[in-house]
Amino acid sequence: MLSYLMRTAARRLLLAIGAAAAVLMAFGATPGHAVQVWTHSYNNQRTGANTSETILNNSNVNVNTFGKLFTCPVDDQLYASTLYMPGLTINGATHNVVYCSTMNNSEYCFDADNGTLLWHTNYGTPIPAANVQCSCGDISGNLGILSTPVIDTTTNTMYFVVQNYINSVYSETLHAVNILTGADTMSGPEPITATYGGVSLDPKLNNQRPALTLSNGIVYIEWSSHCDCGNYHGFVVGYSASNITNQQYVWSDTTGTGDQAGIWMAGSGLAVDSNNDLYLATGNGKYDGTANFGETIMKLPPALTPGPLDWFTPSNEASMGDGDIGSAGVLLMPGTSDLVGGGKDGRMWLINTANMGKFSASGNNVIQEFQAVSGELLDQPVYWASPSGAQVYDWGTGDAGQTWSFNGTTFNTTPSSTTTFTAGDTPICLSANGSATGTGILWGEEGSTLHALNAENLGQELWNSNMDSARDSLGNYAKWAPPMVANGKVYANTFSNYLAVYGLLPVNVPLAPSNMAAVPANGYVTTGWGGVVGATSYNLFRGTASGGEGSSPYITGITSSYYNDTSVNNGTTYYYYVEAVNSAGTSTQSAEVNATPSASSTYNDVVAINCGGVLASPFLADFGFNGGSTTIVNRTITTTGVTNPAPQAVYDSNRYGSVTYTIGGLRAGSTYTVRLHFAETYFTTAGSRTFNVTINGTQDLTGFDIFRTAGGENIANVQQFSTNANGSGQIVIVFTSVVNNAQINGIEIQGTVGSTSSSSSSSSSSSSSSSSSSSSSSSSSSSSSSSSSSSSSSSSSSSSTSSTSGGVQIDCGSTTTVSPFVADTDFSGGTTINHANTISTTGVTNPAPTAVYQTARVGNFTYTVPGFTASSGHTVRLHFCETYFTASGKRTFNVSINGTQVLAAFDIYATAGAKNQALVEQFNENANTSGQYVITFTSVVNQSLISGIDIH
Repeated sequence: MLSYLMRTAARRLLLAIGAAAAVLMAFGATPGHAVQVWTHSYNNQRTGANTSETILNNSNVNVNTFGKLFTCPVDDQLYASTLYMPGLTINGATHNVVYCSTMNNSEYCFDADNGTLLWHTNYGTPIPAANVQCSCGDISGNLGILSTPVIDTTTNTMYFVVQNYINSVYSETLHAVNILTGADTMSGPEPITATYGGVSLDPKLNNQRPALTLSNGIVYIEWSSHCDCGNYHGFVVGYSASNITNQQYVWSDTTGTGDQAGIWMAGSGLAVDSNNDLYLATGNGKYDGTANFGETIMKLPPALTPGPLDWFTPSNEASMGDGDIGSAGVLLMPGTSDLVGGGKDGRMWLINTANMGKFSASGNNVIQEFQAVSGELLDQPVYWASPSGAQVYDWGTGDAGQTWSFNGTTFNTTPSSTTTFTAGDTPICLSANGSATGTGILWGEEGSTLHALNAENLGQELWNSNMDSARDSLGNYAKWAPPMVANGKVYANTFSNYLAVYGLLPVNVPLAPSNMAAVPANGYVTTGWGGVVGATSYNLFRGTASGGEGSSPYITGITSSYYNDTSVNNGTTYYYYVEAVNSAGTSTQSAEVNATPSASSTYNDVVAINCGGVLASPFLADFGFNGGSTTIVNRTITTTGVTNPAPQAVYDSNRYGSVTYTIGGLRAGSTYTVRLHFAETYFTTAGSRTFNVTINGTQDLTGFDIFRTAGGENIANVQQFSTNANGSGQIVIVFTSVVNNAQINGIEIQGTVGSTSSSSSSSSSSSSSSSSSSSSSSSSSSSSSSSSSSSSSSSSSSSSTSSTSGGVQIDCGSTTTVSPFVADTDFSGGTTINHANTISTTGVTNPAPTAVYQTARVGNFTYTVPGFTASSGHTVRLHFCETYFTASGKRTFNVSINGTQVLAAFDIYATAGAKNQALVEQFNENANTSGQYVITFTSVVNQSLISGIDIH
């Protein structure tokens, strides 16, 4: 037992050291240096991860800021993975360079940042693929440079194999070329021939599919077959990198007593350990453990002969048929002595390279084996030392992409996360900035679509090339060619005769916002507009006459596509327009709109969004989303039984798929009501569409079925929940597909109305301004009642702001009534102050009488205000004025209402912008079950202070 614990501790120590060391092994540079992609899967451990990617991350890879930049045209299909070298001097200029190899036996050298062709060389007539494929038709057209080259970064030499058919003769040739010019070097080119154990390499039967491997001055090349045609043999051949006429090593995995056992590994290369020992996997073929090693994962010495130093062969190899344990690449786990492999049967193997287990008919002597996927494993598994620990990623055919956590000894066989969709053959790679959270992205190419997924949660798709297909379409899928990421760009092979290059989109001056709207309410106006691609913020202009908005913005730095203007007077008409802003400049102005707030208005939303649609007042045009697609129908929607339904147009449009809405501009920690509008307009039976909905991390709907809940097709349905805005003043709503696509028609947010830290006023005067609250979000119970009839459902809870009993106004610290404020009452704790300072109420909507701001209660104290209907909703307005301190940071305190912290480290001076400036902070809250409002003031720096409380 002690020996086991010591081995386990040692393995975990190696894992921790190796996670950091892997970066050095992978790139020959520390993080932050320019990455060199010189071999398949980034390094000889075949981790499949670029962990020096400092540009792309989870925040900027989205449809608004990331997309296709350009394509690099080539003369044939791209099977070989692309390679990347930074800072090369070619034709007298310095370039970052990407290399492409085609099936027409051409090598291309492009500027990696703009697609300029730097050189192109053709290396002879390719083989017609139909000539060598007896049955499968796996490759159409030409068979040329099929495998991924390898670059010696110390000599600027690239090695690759061309397959030729000249004068009816089949041949294969090793080239070593100068990466600056494409000219042959190292005494090349060299025709390839090889014989071992009585069998010879046949350039017609043998298929040079795996990537070339460079290790300790030797270039290793491996072969499989075409469609299992003929009496072929798997081969490994090693050539001197400094003189490729020197063939140093040859070995075949089957000899004259056996056949087959091709080495293909989904196009990956040999894995190499610190001793320069080589690891590979073979496909179906004869196995006897002496001269023949079909269906085997093995370790070879650098000199290849006399054969495997150790190996693993499954106990059922005799019955595996075309099971191919070698259908996937092998991965050496950084910091351990372990290897990961997988095959067509979907099993994943964890093998100790110091004791691989060989063959046993009674069972498999490996560390661990498990059924990883339901389909076949036909790619290179990927390793990342994530913020939560070591993870291995893989994607089986017809299955979801998955990742499993590794504890230094074994895998947790329950996936850490999975994608929300399945796919066919999906070659993958990963980019990250070390182990930093928010930087890991899993990239996968399948079905002519390039996907970007959050590597910490594969259920979150950040982007795919079909979200804006007109701009980002990939082209025809390239088989077993994983994307390559380097220096902020993603290079994706295609069979459409070009390399597609993706990255952060150029920043241009944004377009003017469209769908401008102004919705009047009681005491405020909601302004909204369609989000502008590339905009980082918005400037809002306001006036009281058409064209009278002036040249200076009313509000700057708005980061959402809406703004609630609370500095208004009921009965006054206000005119607005907005401009979009980014680093390149400011757009022209939007259309002008106007609104007249009124005490009789029934609109009480913070914001309402028409998901997938345009403005349908009071629902604003779609904004705040990441992911999903849209559709618009023309249906007659039944809204019978729905309390406060949306306009018909909202139910006619929707956003569908796995999508996230991030709605900002809210008050951190404050409670809001979230109303989600649905209508099933496509499916006609229950169970056809189900999905989950999570609000700020709490899953509020599980397996939600619109049709079943509403009771039929074309019936509106509202689900309502209460939640707190997170610490960034956001409500984040995640829709995750379960059966077919998730769908949302409309979103309403109701609760505290007022500007927040997402915007700043161009004036120093203050009104119901942004809270300095930074309290964390808290989940509250959700309520989503389902209908038992054909009418739609709504929740039983409400956050109505209308009073169900009389209001109260308290002049805190005062011994007399200042109508309509009564003398100080209902307090516990604290002391009082009073003064005769001149108070400014400029910009404050409905301020208290000046005398209210000339008194205050200070210290640590609580107001318990009774007399309300239990759980009834009211607006709580807190009146403040800093009349003593003359700088920010001198007085800060926390405020809680009925147990919910609504202000954290609140600074009156900083928020109001001046001494003797009145300020109102407003919240929508429910009375407790005793019909009370309990408002607690807790000092942080010096004493808390409150001048007036107004609950109505």
